[in-house]
Amino acid sequence: MSEKIKEQIGIYKETFKSLFALMVVVGGASFASLSKGEVTFWNVLGVGLSVWLSISLVLLWRYMINLSEELNKNG
Repeated sequence: MSEKIKEQIGIYKETFKSLFALMVVVGGASFASLSKGEVTFWNVLGVGLSVWLSISLVLLWRYMINLSEELNKNG
């Protein structure tokens, strides 16, 4: 059971890293364009995607913490 949980945590860590990189790139580009005053559909969509990714990352982080606690509890 603990090996399965460790494997899940490893997969979620890699997913977290990928989503975080995507959020930084999309959010940074969108905010940079918006700060220049260029309000387009794609910039607003990029900011919305960045917000959605950040919420997803928080939820994924909490799930990884819960899995870690379960792993520690089970030994």
